[in-house]
Amino acid sequence: MAKKETKHTPLTKLKFQDPIFGISFHPEQPRFVVGSSTGTVTAYKYSVDPQSATCGAPEVVWTTKRHKGSCRALIYSEDGSSVYSVGSDGVIKRADSQSGKVRAKNTESLPSTPSCIVRSEAYVAVGCEDGSIVAFDKTSLAEKHRAEGAHDGECVNALLELTHQNKHSFASLGSTTACVVDVRKGVKSTSDDQEDEILCGTMAAKDMGVCGMSQGQITTWTLGFNDQQNRVKLSEESIDAVIGAEDDYEVYAGGGEGIVWLANVKSGKKLDQFVHSRNDEVSFLDLDYQYRLVTASMNSLKLWPTADDEQKQAEVAAAKGAEEEQKATPSGPPRKKHKKVKNKAHNPGVAHFGDL
Repeated sequence: MAKKETKHTPLTKLKFQDPIFGISFHPEQPRFVVGSSTGTVTAYKYSVDPQSATCGAPEVVWTTKRHKGSCRALIYSEDGSSVYSVGSDGVIKRADSQSGKVRAKNTESLPSTPSCIVRSEAYVAVGCEDGSIVAFDKTSLAEKHRAEGAHDGECVNALLELTHQNKHSFASLGSTTACVVDVRKGVKSTSDDQEDEILCGTMAAKDMGVCGMSQGQITTWTLGFNDQQNRVKLSEESIDAVIGAEDDYEVYAGGGEGIVWLANVKSGKKLDQFVHSRNDEVSFLDLDYQYRLVTASMNSLKLWPTADDEQKQAEVAAAKGAEEEQKATPSGPPRKKHKKVKNKAHNPGVAHFGDL
């Protein structure tokens, strides 16, 4: 069970006026991008103080109307120099991450509305609502390969790169099945029907995939993605987002309850939890360049501290408390009491200097 007494406070949070359909955090810098339902893509920067582990509000670096309709998904390149985005207009674009200027685009290759995007060693791949997967050149965005027919033509909810097999392979998750796809040759295998919709997925280690299910479980899979090997019940509501944690076989998973759990998929144990919201579901998860957890619903985003951040915060609070206590305590040597001198000729009602 999760540690019930553990409470975490986000380092910073951000509210959005328009619903967001995608987030991506820079792999090397304190920056992130957000794609919205209006087709706008906005880049932000933030700063976490290395001494106190405090963070101010994120600042806008640039914002632009990138797509007609909505921005369905977006992701940084491996080095963070580019941002790839896909929209309901059927267009994929590559933009400079510092300026937001478009460097390449493809307006013709997506056969239906895009639903997800992933980068691999060789491609940027996009999953679509008709079960198609299109692989693009990472620089020019020219179409390289296309695979069709995954999930009997149902929507691709998530794509996972399987570069341990070869640079052309992906796991496609959608409807109630998982497929292994070679984008040059098409669908190679399809799992047994899980009788439960697979909503999201991640690689928990090189030899294990993890899927989030509509009935509140995460399921583990071997590399062939033929059938689930184990399941961990996390919630009474759906698991809509899952991402690998810093350690192998540990994942963050969240969904309809607005809570994100850290779970070990080998032991099946909940290790920790983060409450994003009691009112909104968790739709997106990411990690920043220092492995801080990021949680987001369609209208808010939160950046959470690492254990090291929380240790720094505790040390700063303890030092501040000690300083305030010291200020409240009188300083210097105690004042010397003067001994009263009795006057033998003391007259009642008359004060003598010795009595003062």
